[in-house]
Amino acid sequence: MSFPLFTKEVVSSLNIKEDEKSLESEIETGKIKMVDDDQSLVEAIEMISKCNTVAVDLEGDLSKGGMIELIQIGTGDRIFIFDVYKTNRAENHEFYVKMMTYLKEVLGNSSICKVFHDCRKDSLALHLFASTCPVNVFDVSATHTLIEHFETYSNFKDLIVPLITNFQDKDEELKQDDQHEKDGLTFEKGLEVLTYLDNIKPPGLNEVLKAYGASHGINQLKAVMKRKFEEMPREYFLKRPLDKEYLVYSAKDVEDLIEVKQNIEIKILQILIKMIDLDGEKGKLLVELLWKKVSRTYVFFGCIPFSS
Repeated sequence: MSFPLFTKEVVSSLNIKEDEKSLESEIETGKIKMVDDDQSLVEAIEMISKCNTVAVDLEGDLSKGGMIELIQIGTGDRIFIFDVYKTNRAENHEFYVKMMTYLKEVLGNSSICKVFHDCRKDSLALHLFASTCPVNVFDVSATHTLIEHFETYSNFKDLIVPLITNFQDKDEELKQDDQHEKDGLTFEKGLEVLTYLDNIKPPGLNEVLKAYGASHGINQLKAVMKRKFEEMPREYFLKRPLDKEYLVYSAKDVEDLIEVKQNIEIKILQILIKMIDLDGEKGKLLVELLWKKVSRTYVFFGCIPFSS
């Protein structure tokens, strides 16, 4: 695969020579570990094996004919960046197979919750390029949107409360297709609800990080990296060692996702308690069933579960 060289003018216009001090202030770079050899893989396995929840994100050309370049996994204390592009070489074939086999095991492990932000493209890319599908996914974009819908529907308790109360304690719901409750929903009432829902748009990651009090703040590199993704040739993102700005950007995307998940769960529970009478255990169960249900719609956007 060949790419056009980027000119000095293009590099200069995009301010490629990042401010090292500024980047260091974005994230503690010591918590980031590139995984591209046996030693780093062993370290990643040892740390991730202790987790029941991890944050996940992908980088690359996640479209038809593209490829996964990086897979980031955050544990809270550490961020491991698996260099899929670098290791997918004939000379690294044995290690690449070992690394990808491990990543598939993590993504397919139902005992480990994987926290994504808008996993629709990531799920499709994993399906197409890695022949795997993540399970037990908490999607912060999907659940944030769920909260906005709940806050809207709180104005229509006569519609939503029966659905919620019928839904709780039904674990089998997660194995079945969605059932649409029509009782009591007139055409006029439906239009009224839609006027509220039309204003709910999918959130960006920084919007979610800010809304749920992420400890390390928003990803300040979003705007500049978005411009680079649009204007720079792929060669820029494929050079190794990885550009530090790109490294920090990738790590920031998973740094606080686990914390955001916890805060979203608290928010959903608070909303539900206002809407219906719930005790603590039933409330937690209902929250889990709801986020699993809504997150699955994002996972299955581009991914069909593989048969064992």
